[in-house]
Amino acid sequence: MSKKSLSEVFGGLILLALGITFLLEVNYIIPSGKWWVYFLIALGGIFLLDAFLRSRFLRDNFFGGRFFTAIILLLIGFSLLFHLKYWWPFILIVIGVLITLKGLLPKKLSAEEKKDNN
Repeated sequence: MSKKSLSEVFGGLILLALGITFLLEVNYIIPSGKWWVYFLIALGGIFLLDAFLRSRFLRDNFFGGRFFTAIILLLIGFSLLFHLKYWWPFILIVIGVLITLKGLLPKKLSAEEKKDNN
């Protein structure tokens, strides 16, 4: 699967999720005015799926930016859905600290990178 194909799947899934959440709201299946909370959760799931597909087909790092974006969207969505609105800022702070530390800590070099450095 090519990068372009994955981008098309990603865009299509976003529109599909948006349409489904609007449809659920119009038919009173989800509370009026709360469609965006469900859309955030769906968007988080789509980003998680995209991270998985990119790691599988394009050999990208699964735990890259798309994975963390997915986790953040899912945490915000579920915290708003279950009325945990006071906790998600702290969760974002912890995730931000972890990502920053990951960037600052020295990385282990693979055998190929060690060979290139010599």
